[in-house]
Order: sequence, then C-alpha cells, then structure tokens
Amino acid sequence: MRTLLVRLTAALLLSPVAAGVAASDEEPLPADPALVTGTLPSGLTYIIRPHKNPEGRVSIWLHVASGSLNETDTTRGIAHFLEHMAFNGSANFPAGSVVPFFQSLGLAFGRDQNAFTGFDQTTYQLTLPGGSRGLLEKGMLFMSDVAGRLALATPEIDSERQIILEEKRARAGARQRVQDQVNERLAPESTLGRRLPIGAEETIKSVTRQDFVDYYSRWYVPSNMTVIVVGDTDPAMVAEVITQQFSGGRTVATPTRRDVGVKSTATSRAIVVTDPELTRAEVSIARLEPPRGPVTTVGQRRREVVERIGIWTFDRRMSAEIAAGRVAFLETDASVEEWPGTMRMITAGASGRPGTWRAMLKDLGIGLQRARLHGFTDREIQDARVAILADAEDAVRREATRPSREVLRDLNRDVTRGVRPMSAAQKLTLLQRLLPGITAREVSDAFAATFDPSRAMFIAELPATDDVPSEADLLALGRSAVAVSRSTSPTTATSMGASVTSRRSHACAAGRVMARTCSTVNDWGRTSPRG
Repeated sequence: MRTLLVRLTAALLLSPVAAGVAASDEEPLPADPALVTGTLPSGLTYIIRPHKNPEGRVSIWLHVASGSLNETDTTRGIAHFLEHMAFNGSANFPAGSVVPFFQSLGLAFGRDQNAFTGFDQTTYQLTLPGGSRGLLEKGMLFMSDVAGRLALATPEIDSERQIILEEKRARAGARQRVQDQVNERLAPESTLGRRLPIGAEETIKSVTRQDFVDYYSRWYVPSNMTVIVVGDTDPAMVAEVITQQFSGGRTVATPTRRDVGVKSTATSRAIVVTDPELTRAEVSIARLEPPRGPVTTVGQRRREVVERIGIWTFDRRMSAEIAAGRVAFLETDASVEEWPGTMRMITAGASGRPGTWRAMLKDLGIGLQRARLHGFTDREIQDARVAILADAEDAVRREATRPSREVLRDLNRDVTRGVRPMSAAQKLTLLQRLLPGITAREVSDAFAATFDPSRAMFIAELPATDDVPSEADLLALGRSAVAVSRSTSPTTATSMGASVTSRRSHACAAGRVMARTCSTVNDWGRTSPRG
C-alpha cells in the first residue's frame, strides 16, 4: 500500500495538470481554522486550540516576546533571572506559596509548571489536570500575575542569586563552553555573543531591584505577550477566562527590540575553539546575512520550500558518501536558520573522529562545491518532492493524536516567527500546489546562491589534544577546500532508499550553534527548564 501511495504521489507531481496550478506570490497564507484567536483592548493576544491528547488536560503557555537580546551590558542575565522571580512572589501568590498552591491541585513543579528563557523570548508553562472553568481561572490568575503583578522583592532577589549561579555552573559543560565561545566570535561587531541567556556572573551578583523593575515595566506589557492554550476544554469559555484575568493590563505600544547589530559576513575568516573535554571534531562553513522577515505569503513559502529541497538533497548526497566510506566525516548537514529581526545563518557542517578534521573540511568543501557547481538532477529533486509530500501526508494523519506539547511548541514557534499557524492539511494542500512547479534548475540555483562560500567563516571545534591549527592556517585550509573547479566530477545521484545520516539531532541536543531547522524555536543557548 505504501509503495502504491508513493507511485501515485510521484505521478501527481509529474502531472501537467498539477504543474499548471500556479500560486500567486502575494496570496496570504491561510490560518488554521481550528484556532480561536483574539486580541484584548490592552494589546494582549491569545491563541486557543482544542486538542484531546491527553484527554482531560489543558496547557497554558505565556509567551513574552523578550529575552536576553533585550538586556544591557549591566543587566546580562536579567531576563532569565526574572523568569525565576515569577515563582517568588506576586500580588495573589506571596513568596513561598506558588509551589504548594499548585501541588494542592495535583501538579508537580518542573513537570506541570515550568518556564524557559531564550535570546528572543521568555515563556511560562502550566499544565492543568482538567479543563473546568475553576481550574482555568486559577491557572490564568497565576499567569496574569506573572504578566503584570510580580512583587520583585529585594530579599527574594538576593536569595535567588545563588540558585542562578549554581545553574550557570551546572550547565558549563564542554559543549556549552564551546558554544559560548563560538557565539562570541560569530558577529563580534554585535551584542550577540554578550547576551547569552544564562548571563554573566558579575551582573547576576550585582543587578538591583530597580534593574528588575525597569526591565519588567518595559518588556512585560500586554502588547508584547501571547497566551497560548491547548487542551481538552471549551475554547469559548477559555477566551472568557483570559479576558477576565488579563483585562487590567497597561495599554502601551509594542516595545521596539534593541538593535543587536549583526552585520552580513563581509570577508572570509576563521574561528578555532578547543576544549579538553570534547570527544569529537566538528568543522563548519558558515556565513551571516540580514533576516528576511516573517513568511506570510505563498510566494515567500515557495522560496522556503525551494531552499528546503536543496538542503534535503545535499544532506542525502552526503549521507550516501558517508555510507560508502568515501568521506572522512561521520555526520553532516546543511542548514539555514532565521533569527527573527536579528540575522539569517547559513551553515554546512560535519563532525567525526578527533584527528580527522583536516580531511573532513576538505571533503565537506568538495561536496558543497560539487553541489553548487553541478547542481542537482531531476531524479534527485523528484525524490525530494515525494519524500517531503510523504512527510506532510503523515503529519495530516498524526495531527489529531500528536501530543499537546508538540502542538504548543509549534504554536509558540509561529508566535516567535510572527507567522500564521497553519493546519497540517493546509500545509499539505499548499505543498501539492507548489511542488510540481519547482524544477531542478531552480533548486540548484538557489542552493548555489545560498551556500556561496566566497565570504564564509570556517569554524573548527576541536578537542584540545587534537592537531589544533592557528586561525590563519584554518582560513587557508578552508579556502583551499572550497577552491573546487567546475571540472570536478559531480556526485552521482543517490537511490531513493538512501538514509540520511545527519548531525542535526546531535547538534540540537547539545545546543550548539546550528539551524532553526534543528528545533523549531530559538533554542540556541536558551536556559534549561526549571525543575
């Protein structure tokens, strides 16, 4: 049956009728019809989605569109510190009462009640054991206190400092240390590397109550917040409770984010970072460019799909090279990540055994340039179309039964990106319109432009005991690796059955600087959930 479905899908994608369905570039993307959305007079927005997995439970997330990038040099870490203070006293929940209160409802702190802070957001999470109005009112009362009625008492701030410092020390493993150093070097002209969400020890020790009040009053305003509710409950009743609990917020304009100052990569350079506890060698070819902004139209989504096909095809080629033993690296991937309002990062990377990084870099450069110079074949692009469509069909089958936490993560990601959430069926329908008209030439040209290494950064993350180069040597080796002429023979298209061996899951789990395709939220460097 699966084989028949794939054949029918392939036939559809090659159909002249399907290929004739053109999309208007300016046509707005649709919104998921299952959502109940609204905006209060104060500017606070809400998104409600009925969902019955698990049955009898409702989750509330409060998304505040501000994270560590909105800090200053003297308040580094205050966004994350403030996240902790949300559980240390407010108008309706005195210090020390939050955890016992929710335990009385059958909730476990760290499992049902949590939060995280990233570069561009702070998000509070609460899962209730039912969808009754009484439970929702209690949950929303807590969330509305977080939104505008925190006590921020000096004694509680002082007692929390040591907890923050212990968290900072606990997360300072080899991978985190390397990530922090790379972040500092990616865009040295900007504040990016000086705004890690966990903060700096000196500012964690020195921030005052007034610093908290200033940050809180500027960024925690209704127009900068979204309440997301997913669960087994009546959405109309949820909207009433949100209106009831959040109606008293200040009505002010959405605050303008601080300018991070990231500039496009202007010239080639190298970054070498080592750590004695690293056990793998990693090399990357990367560059930065301005962000494109939210994807809100069919034309913008089509461009995104073209890019996705090229990345999928390149990763698949490299997987076949790994399986055949023709390259030095063990895992590889290409990625494009958009940091809303900050930057767009294009990366091709590989990882493998210590001592092999020179060969890895050479093989990565050759593979990248072969794809850029020779492009992709019609068969490769057709395979990508079928695989992407099959994934979309699977998403439709799973939509009603997938865990609510997945639904929440996707909605939170869309809020972060400033895009309309779409249903799985809507995404499938759009792909069925767009994929037939996307050609191998178009994908090849887009990949060649996106992954142009002429102004790239060459990054090496190595064990301290490895054959560590100077940055001048790495730059020379990187330039040599991508100095591939058009006469170099292209890689043969791989078969449909090839499996992709990607380091993406490894990179995301470790929190390294990689693509937003890793984790659909800006999870780069976000602080670990409380608990």
